[in-house]
Amino acid sequence: MDSKNIIFYDILPRPPVEKNAHAPNPWKSRLALNFKGVPYTTTWVAMTDIAKTRISLNVPAGRKFADGKDFYTLPIMQDPTTGALLGDSFDIALYLNKTYPGGGDLFPTQKLDFDYQQPYILIPLSDCSNKEFPDYAKFNMNIDAAFTAHLQLGVQGMPFNPATEEQTKAEFVRRAGVSGWDDFALSDEGRVKLLESLKNMLGDLAVLFSRDNSGPFLLGSQVTYADIIVGAWLRMMHVTFPEDEWKQVISWHQGIFGKLHDGLEVFAELSTPTQLCCAESSFVILLLQEKYSDLIMSFEIYTGSWTDWSRGRVLGATLTLSSRDSSLLLAFIAAFVTVVAIRLWLIIAFTAHQLAAAGGKHDGLYYQRQVILRNVKSAPAAAWLFLQQAWHWRGIAGSSFSRTLPLALFCIIYSVGFAILAVFSSQISDSASAYRLLRSPSCGFQIPSEEYQKATFDNQRAALYSKECYSNTSSPVCNMLPTRELEWASSSVDCPFGGKVCLDTPAFKMESRMIDTHYDLGLNNPPKNRLKYKRETICSPLNTGDGFTQYINGSEADSLGWQDNVLIRYLYGGNLNDLTLMLIAPNSVINLKPNDDPVFAASIPTNAQGAVGYLPDRWVSPIACIDQHQICNPNNDKCTPFLDRQNLVENAMKDPLALNVAQIVTAQRLRLVLWESSLFYHTIWTQTQSFLRAQEKVAGISGQPLPSNQWEIEMSALFNTTLANLQYHMMEYAAGSSVPTAVNITEPWDDPSADSGWAAAYKNMCYNQRTKETQGTLNFSILGLGLLFGLGFYIIVLSFILEFLMAWIQKWLGRGILRARRWERDATLQQMRLLYEIQGSGDWKGTTEDFPCTVSGEYFGHDEDVISSTTVEVRQAGPS
Repeated sequence: MDSKNIIFYDILPRPPVEKNAHAPNPWKSRLALNFKGVPYTTTWVAMTDIAKTRISLNVPAGRKFADGKDFYTLPIMQDPTTGALLGDSFDIALYLNKTYPGGGDLFPTQKLDFDYQQPYILIPLSDCSNKEFPDYAKFNMNIDAAFTAHLQLGVQGMPFNPATEEQTKAEFVRRAGVSGWDDFALSDEGRVKLLESLKNMLGDLAVLFSRDNSGPFLLGSQVTYADIIVGAWLRMMHVTFPEDEWKQVISWHQGIFGKLHDGLEVFAELSTPTQLCCAESSFVILLLQEKYSDLIMSFEIYTGSWTDWSRGRVLGATLTLSSRDSSLLLAFIAAFVTVVAIRLWLIIAFTAHQLAAAGGKHDGLYYQRQVILRNVKSAPAAAWLFLQQAWHWRGIAGSSFSRTLPLALFCIIYSVGFAILAVFSSQISDSASAYRLLRSPSCGFQIPSEEYQKATFDNQRAALYSKECYSNTSSPVCNMLPTRELEWASSSVDCPFGGKVCLDTPAFKMESRMIDTHYDLGLNNPPKNRLKYKRETICSPLNTGDGFTQYINGSEADSLGWQDNVLIRYLYGGNLNDLTLMLIAPNSVINLKPNDDPVFAASIPTNAQGAVGYLPDRWVSPIACIDQHQICNPNNDKCTPFLDRQNLVENAMKDPLALNVAQIVTAQRLRLVLWESSLFYHTIWTQTQSFLRAQEKVAGISGQPLPSNQWEIEMSALFNTTLANLQYHMMEYAAGSSVPTAVNITEPWDDPSADSGWAAAYKNMCYNQRTKETQGTLNFSILGLGLLFGLGFYIIVLSFILEFLMAWIQKWLGRGILRARRWERDATLQQMRLLYEIQGSGDWKGTTEDFPCTVSGEYFGHDEDVISSTTVEVRQAGPS
């Protein structure tokens, strides 16, 4: 990438970007850049990173929401030559026209009399009213309004980047101010009407394009920025509309807009240099996903109950539900909490009433308070009555505020607390396991028919994953495996080969921490069935000086392409089966600065390129690495010695480790993985021309400065890749392979000669693979649900029986009968009965029942004046 190129920021779509770039405003700027012939580099930005990108570049938002909040969008253009930094497509066009006059005039004089009477549009548009070339600015605003009014036709077809699709949809919903993504959907009738509206709008616009028939553009054969404005929206429609509707659009009005779209095709080039903003490795993996449709996650998430053994049998009891079922459960929980709140209030009110009930004389405030506690069925209503009571009894009853306000405050706090609890009850799933169990019909040992193709795919995937996720990033791609990375440590050790084989520099030892098959590799097992595994790799640059011959005059085999009969003998070191030998050739790279790295050393001055540089000290730098492995039984803390992969499992199955059947089949699963991908050789052999990180710092034959420990950086990267391969390959047994080639699946449990215990253990491994991938599911803690529903149902049942239970206990004990009678008397219907009895209306029965009734179905009047006067007479007469 030329450092002087303009940097152009566009919105990242689903790969391939050449096919799916669809945002209209970036297209305006891209078409203008290509029209002007200005070299530029595209930086793709995920929708979710747009605000962060603009803020980091100090480019203010170009638009505002109706509430005044910033609306961040793209494009952005950065010109290193002038230092210009622009964040609006119209401003970019003005800048290009002024700064780069070559290539043609974007703003020639013409009549642009298109006015669109815009309806209310949710998405804010750019205001170009105070820009240079006002006719073009007005035209730009009217075209944006006209096409945005019909944007709903293509929303469902927008090719979002899969890595951020859900977040992008959520952002669209937020920006449009609607309640959900489904609000953008159109009914069949609505779609027909909106298409007809689009046709009519384009008919009005077609009038302008019909004035000059010498070409497809407004000025015939001359392209202007007005053509680009319309063409950018056509490109969006081309990508997002269903194919049959796009064909209709380009056929309307004598095909005017189809001709315009084709006429601008020459300026729609997308194969400029590109780079990724914020999520490079995620994007590369998405490119691989485009090529390999079943790249990583070809399994389904199990829904149902299971145990996450990380949390134990009780705390780990988990219920996994689909998105639909979990939504229903969460809605039920919220409603259930509301019901519990109502019933609990009744218990509290009953308790408060009974505690305050007493004989003797009391003021009116006391009796009112008791009636409120007895009859008001909700805390908010009680709070309001208590507040009113405090106000109306002020100056009449003693301490009216101190006697009622605490009750009102309690009711308010109670109501608010349960309202918050109802809202946040949807977070009950947060207390559950973060993992899921996967299911796949392709469970078993994966034997590919094309070993090289699978190895190539696996190594690319592991290298990308380790580069992204073994560097303390929070990329979404790192959630695909049970744990993000396998930790390891490095140290300097002596040469493992002895003699003068190694250079006079310490060897580099890389040693993983003890890898737990449950926590790190995702085999969901109780502690007794787990294994621990450890690997170490020791690498050292080799000496090519004294004691070695530079050249062996062999037979003609190399030149003729067939193998001669030469016996290769290993003269140094012990019987090390797991050995990788690398020959690093610098290929005449000229380093800009000298380097004393043991492998990439460059200290020979040269000025071959017209500037001082440094040639490599050696034509070839060999590195040798040995890999060793260890298996431990965590139940008795016994381990194998460090061994090569061939002898590891056989040694582990011996008596000292005392492995059970589940541990043995896990070791066998590990053995196959190590056999396929444990050596550095396995990681390198499919990418011999591209595995070095130093290659990222080479342009042509010029190399940027390297640190003095570059060879250790290279070995560390390889070690990361082998660990990532271990993670993926262990998961493949249960998840199935993603490589696009035929794979034979060996199901060891179907072997007729297999021991039934072993067969069951192999089969069980299909059902106990953990993953952090969710696929829209939600987990719920069964313990949490049990406590919630158990306590809730207890409260509900208690609220229905408490009154009768307490009344029975009070009568049985002969204590508290007065309180029971006060509860009966203060009921609303009993208060009504007393009022009518005082008036002499009706012969009543059930004076201690919830529902008092008249003895017969007699009729009597309900006269407010009579009732009031009777009440006054009774008060004047006093108690008899």
